[in-house]
Amino acid sequence: MAISLDRYLTVVWSNRFPPSKRRIIMFIILSWTFPIANTIPPSFELISDFRYHSLTHHCTPVWEVCLYYIICNIILFGITVPVMVFCYIGVFWTLRRQQQVLRSYTDENVDDSEKCNDSHQVNNPNMSLDNLSGQGGNVSETMEEFSSSNLDDPVGHGSEKGKANQQERVKKGQKKQTAERRSLQNKLTTDKRIALTGILLVMTTVICWAPYSIVHSCFIPINATHALGVFTMWLGYTNALLDPIIYSFMNRRVRARYRAMMTSLRMTVCKT
Repeated sequence: MAISLDRYLTVVWSNRFPPSKRRIIMFIILSWTFPIANTIPPSFELISDFRYHSLTHHCTPVWEVCLYYIICNIILFGITVPVMVFCYIGVFWTLRRQQQVLRSYTDENVDDSEKCNDSHQVNNPNMSLDNLSGQGGNVSETMEEFSSSNLDDPVGHGSEKGKANQQERVKKGQKKQTAERRSLQNKLTTDKRIALTGILLVMTTVICWAPYSIVHSCFIPINATHALGVFTMWLGYTNALLDPIIYSFMNRRVRARYRAMMTSLRMTVCKT
């Protein structure tokens, strides 16, 4: 949940809440405070108690105490999962808006490029279409640059120096727009990876802990078998294993390090 909140602030409110060490420390404290507070009642026998359960071969709270069962499920399915879902819905909504902006930005550049080509052909019939292919940017800015370059030209309109100045200005505008578009595309790709990570985290949390909560429900008596009890217990623990795996393999740098380690290990084995 803490990481989901951090991703939400990073993607949706990046300008207002930039990443900082203080925020990381606050989320670490939050991550420790929740489980410690959750284990205090049974540890001091305030609401429930820890007992050995032969069904799961594990010391767990007495789930027959419905009050503590309700508290734990509210924390998990009433706070943690909904907050994660809310955060990643916000991330998805932001991604959708960014995708629309990027698409409209690209379409606008294509339209402006076509208009710019038509305008230059009218002003200079000798200029071929191939020389202006791929040009983007705002038409008014391009025409303004074209006019200014011709005014600065001492020889006059249509001279070689005027053409060179105008082409150089257009190329600079193209490079700037390409860099902006590439930067926005890279950010969008990163945010998509974050959103996919969030989906996997929400799914694993629900899938890993829902069976355990159902088997040990104090409202619905379930005559669970020994194998089912052990399976649900270990499935719940698997959630703590899956989270770092998901975060690791969704990170390109971590995947690259793993590939380098496996390649080095394979080369070492082959040499021996």
